[in-house]
Amino acid sequence: MTSLMSMLLARPFRVVDLTMPLNPATPSPVEPGVEQRVLRRHGDPAPEGAPQYKITWFGMNDHCGTHMDAPSHFIPDGPGIDRADIEAFCLMPAIRLDLAPGSLFQRIDASDILAALDAMNARLKAKGEESLGMPPKQSLILLHTGHDRHVGFPEYGQAPFLTPRACRLLKELDARAVGVNGPTVDDRRDAERPAHTLLLSQGVAIIEGVVKTGDLPDGLFLASALPLKLTGATGSPVRLVALIA
Repeated sequence: MTSLMSMLLARPFRVVDLTMPLNPATPSPVEPGVEQRVLRRHGDPAPEGAPQYKITWFGMNDHCGTHMDAPSHFIPDGPGIDRADIEAFCLMPAIRLDLAPGSLFQRIDASDILAALDAMNARLKAKGEESLGMPPKQSLILLHTGHDRHVGFPEYGQAPFLTPRACRLLKELDARAVGVNGPTVDDRRDAERPAHTLLLSQGVAIIEGVVKTGDLPDGLFLASALPLKLTGATGSPVRLVALIA
């Protein structure tokens, strides 16, 4: 981590924004037809000669767009998002694993994650770059399936999902967080939602609704994802960005 920070500070880097815009069309996990995303602008009448200004009112549920789940989302008596350790998410090592082209309800198992990791290391080696091996501890692992191409369409809800074995592997890799292109890490056809329960109970944060992971390179980079300090909320939108040296 220290060497990566030194590398970033020693030369220019580019920022890749992996966040959905928030507007009335932003995907929400609630049932269709329930209004959850509202933005309204208000102009305030001002006395003659006083400056004019505008404000925007917005409202949404706490799992709209690109967001982080709090343990309380699925774990009884789990902490809310306002208790997230922002030091852990402010600047973290990150990798992108290529699982594209993803299919609707794509099943992502532990073997798929390991195969994607091996393939990334092989590509790095072929380009004469240093192989990463295993991800650094406490990394953000972004699973690129390309499912964000379905944002705004009904297929977006038919997202790839993680098996229990994949969730246990992420814990074994000591991942700080996992990011996915779809609105959920679970198979929505399964009412039990085991991926949420396993990951959140094991201290692996979940970031859903990630976009533009196809723009990320192989190898190690830095990422930041800070939730809002919403008291008692079960999740929060995040501005997820990657810093590429």
